[in-house]
Amino acid sequence: ARVFSYDRDRLAPGIAHIGLGAFARAPLAEYTEDVLEACPAAWGIVGVNLRSPGQRNRLQPQDGLYTLVSR
Repeated sequence: ARVFSYDRDRLAPGIAHIGLGAFARAPLAEYTEDVLEACPAAWGIVGVNLRSPGQRNRLQPQDGLYTLVSR
């Protein structure tokens, strides 16, 4: 598992991801993590879902974090 070297609490929304589906979230988040590791910035991704709080509620207990497995 990859551990962040930057302080996630210091990030502000810089990318709004409309919808919280895994299809776009996984590659977008992986690319953003690579950029933030190489060149720390004050922005990150915020997920926006206009229909249901279901996905937010599922990710909330794990602080919005999830695992990405690439093959």
